[in-house]
Amino acid sequence: MTFSPLCKAILVSTLIISTPTLSADLSQTKQQAQRVSEELNHSYHGQIGIEGFKVNAVKHQFIFGHGIVLSVSTNIDELVLQKKSPLPVMIKQDQHQTLTSKSLEGKEAKQTLNELRLQARNIAHQEFSLQKQINSMQAQSLQSQSEQQKDTIDQKIRANQDKMKNLITEKRQVSKAIDDYSKMVEESSARSVKVSRDKIYTTLVKQSYHKLCNDLSFVSQLAENEQLTLVFKGLGDAEATGYKDRVINIDKDILTQCNNGNVSAEQALKQSYSYQY
Repeated sequence: MTFSPLCKAILVSTLIISTPTLSADLSQTKQQAQRVSEELNHSYHGQIGIEGFKVNAVKHQFIFGHGIVLSVSTNIDELVLQKKSPLPVMIKQDQHQTLTSKSLEGKEAKQTLNELRLQARNIAHQEFSLQKQINSMQAQSLQSQSEQQKDTIDQKIRANQDKMKNLITEKRQVSKAIDDYSKMVEESSARSVKVSRDKIYTTLVKQSYHKLCNDLSFVSQLAENEQLTLVFKGLGDAEATGYKDRVINIDKDILTQCNNGNVSAEQALKQSYSYQY
């Protein structure tokens, strides 16, 4: 197939014009994505009422034919989510020990659990020491030279055996309390983390939509068949290897309607497709 000189000139000029134009478009898209990433990152700060929380980064990339992807990462995995106001440990120790348990959560439950574990170790030491005394006195009783001496030792043995019974009862109570508080701490921790992740996700999404619905220059960078994807790292439900990412796909048409005021940011969110991965 041959081309006339005129056709060749047109093809060459088209290539010369098209390539820089495409580069300019992609460069503009990158600049807009960078700008929005920085502005979103700035707008997130101060929105989450969790001490020590911060957004680590908002990264962006452009996938031709798909659209712009903004990935938000936070320090949620490094935070220790505990309540700050400790309550007194409800444990009484005397000859007839009584354990009073209340439904404590977070730091209070962990503090109580540590106290109980320390108490269990002390009981184990007492039990070991008392058993040694009983064994020693039993050996002395067998070697006694008189009935009076034997009776005296046997009385001490019975007194120590009574102490051992009380100690074993106390040991069972503490062991049961440790099991109860261990479950309480585990459930409280899982509940706290879930509530915190949900709160962070909801707040960041709301802030993102209000920002995007007021940024027409950013939305215009998307082609008609493209979309914006928001990825919130580690803010989903737990799985075997950790917490899933929450992903939202927003069509350009929805963002345009939101920009024009035809739908609110909340309505735009409802019309978007979200999932966990």
